[in-house]
Amino acid sequence: MCGIAGAVYAKTVSAAQAEALIFDMNMALGHRGPDASGDYFDHNNSVVLGHTRLSIIDLSSLGLQPMHSFCGRYSITFNGEVYNHKQIKAKLVEDGFVGHFKSTTDTEVVINAISFWGIEKTIQILTGMFAFCVLDANTGKVSLVRDRTGEKPLYWTRTAEGFFFASELKALLAVVHPKPVICERAIKLFLGYGYIPAPTTIYSDIHKLCPAQILTFSNGEVFTEIYWKPECPQPPLLCGEGSFSEEQLPYIISQQIQRSIEQQMDVDVPFGALLSGGLDSSTVVALMTRVSGKPVETFSIGFDDENADESIFARQVAECLDANHNELRVTSDDFFDELTSLPKIYDEPFSDPSQLPTVLLAKFARQKVKVALTGDGGDETFLGYERYRKVERLWRIKSKFPQLFNNMLSIVAGKLTSLSANLGDPFTQRTLIKLEKLKWLTTCRNLSEFYAIYTSFWMGDDISESINDYANRHLKNINCTDQTSFPDSNPNFKLANFDLSTYLPDCLMVKTDRASMSVGLELRSPFLDHHLIELYRQTHESILVNMSGKKVLKKILSDYLPINLIDRPKMGFAPPIGPWLRGPLREWSHQTLRSSVLIEAGFVNRVQVERKFKALNNGDLSQQYQIWNLLMFENWALDKNVIFA
Repeated sequence: MCGIAGAVYAKTVSAAQAEALIFDMNMALGHRGPDASGDYFDHNNSVVLGHTRLSIIDLSSLGLQPMHSFCGRYSITFNGEVYNHKQIKAKLVEDGFVGHFKSTTDTEVVINAISFWGIEKTIQILTGMFAFCVLDANTGKVSLVRDRTGEKPLYWTRTAEGFFFASELKALLAVVHPKPVICERAIKLFLGYGYIPAPTTIYSDIHKLCPAQILTFSNGEVFTEIYWKPECPQPPLLCGEGSFSEEQLPYIISQQIQRSIEQQMDVDVPFGALLSGGLDSSTVVALMTRVSGKPVETFSIGFDDENADESIFARQVAECLDANHNELRVTSDDFFDELTSLPKIYDEPFSDPSQLPTVLLAKFARQKVKVALTGDGGDETFLGYERYRKVERLWRIKSKFPQLFNNMLSIVAGKLTSLSANLGDPFTQRTLIKLEKLKWLTTCRNLSEFYAIYTSFWMGDDISESINDYANRHLKNINCTDQTSFPDSNPNFKLANFDLSTYLPDCLMVKTDRASMSVGLELRSPFLDHHLIELYRQTHESILVNMSGKKVLKKILSDYLPINLIDRPKMGFAPPIGPWLRGPLREWSHQTLRSSVLIEAGFVNRVQVERKFKALNNGDLSQQYQIWNLLMFENWALDKNVIFA
């Protein structure tokens, strides 16, 4: 895992200036690659490439980047890990590759595979997490590639000085002048979700490369294409008539997870796992123990609020699995001390409350290991979120009986309005949120719109319109809920694929990548192996009826843990934000919102915000994430000195 950067510079930029640019970009990415840095200049093609290295495989200087193909035509700067690089290397030799390898790194295998097979064929056989740039010296063409589920980030922009790309926004901001303009649409999407979905960023002219996307820059033009989608074969292949049975499914899935874990544990540095005690991370640790045959180094975090503290379960799971367990206890003071660092780590507004414990846990784990496996992606891969079932039921009613659905919601809205008038705050605020959402759900024209509105938590006409536009324009382009991908009887997969293309890469992976890379820790997610994602999507509908809600993982875990640690309510990883905002963080919250740039600029209404804050302080925790959203934007704006004209 590393940091990458580069530029195709304009004729107005001198070679010396271009070299200075890549130096500045590398400096901005030093935290991602604290072990070494490098650069490469191809002034014939006006290209400069940069790299900062976090050494995981082949710790010698032979692994330094940028790296070049054996034939000398192609150069690469690579971030991430290709877990099947040994198999690809063997296949290259088998197919007649006559070059030799100087190192045992995955990067050298990738660049030589590209030189031998071409970039399109090569990326189809890569298993892993990655974001990289390849330069073809013969044509001057530059290609950017991002992994299938967006585990590794990549940003790009065009200015009068050229085409630029980097692993993080801060590297682009170090060289792009004048400072980019704030994107108003991004603010509205942030208010709706707490993160900014790709390809949008907080800056109008800077873009995220989408998951599973290739961008080609050639002769001054940008071309993009999607190379993978998590589709279901038609008809489903697994567990159908004459094939595997329901009883065999846990074994089949377990074997694939173990293959993924075995590949991801193949490192030359100390490794461990982040263990929350939940179903996903417990499965990973159990199978890591099985694969390695020895105790796993595990890390967890505990809060001072028992309603949000899952650490007791992590300890019990670790004890059952004979893990070497490490636990960090934190309080609201620890979180408050970390608040000012968040804008520097995340670069743009980001408000997932679990970013705070993730940052602290990454620092804690990095004291002992350099690589840690996680349970991220379990819900998206195995349809674990209960909201999939809820939305499916609602959407079926709306699709078959649209008038009945709208009438039902109108009746509910009327009841809520009446109750709100009689009961007052804090009931009024909860009612207003529900009324706004109900109103917009009745207008949704497709499943993308419906799910996008359902999962948002700050409503308003302008925000909802931005969400609908995003759902139709961008999500249609990446086909994440393509009606042809799954039969009508399987809408849960459509919703899970929505999350695989949006919530997972734009929220969950942003949270873990920035937090871990800020301290030089590499996190790996076995559940995001695309072979596993595709395998589960081949499961026949008749089997999924009895295997929904991650029951397949519960079956697997039953061989390792007692039932009381398996079959319990999902808690999540968020700290007790609501109680803290009402208690130790109340004064900070109040002062921050009093000087809100969003209020001054008219993005949100001051009276509405004050009502929400009052309702929260009166015990209405339904307001906590909306208030936290605003606070995280203001925290970012203060750090970046944002002022709206």
